[in-house]
Amino acid sequence: MKGLLVLLAHLLTTIAKLLGPGGAKAILDYTLFWNAVDLERKLALFKEYYNHSRTHASLDGNTPAAINGDGVALPVSLHSYAWEKHCGGLFQLPVAA
Repeated sequence: MKGLLVLLAHLLTTIAKLLGPGGAKAILDYTLFWNAVDLERKLALFKEYYNHSRTHASLDGNTPAAINGDGVALPVSLHSYAWEKHCGGLFQLPVAA
């Protein structure tokens, strides 16, 4: 049992380093994972969502990817849109339909 707790503490520290404390809380509060491989897969999906799809108020409504020049999120018309699922349906964002 002690080994499991050490592993869990290591995983949580790694997640916080990758995503920051807010990102770690956002994903871990709502996600189950079965092993390290499953956790890595889910973190990769969340990282993609967090950096390329989710806008950030501190970046004036841009994504980190847009700030770095990796792509720009285009505005969606309120008259024609659909919902795109991210992280296995945990998060949804509107996209042009």
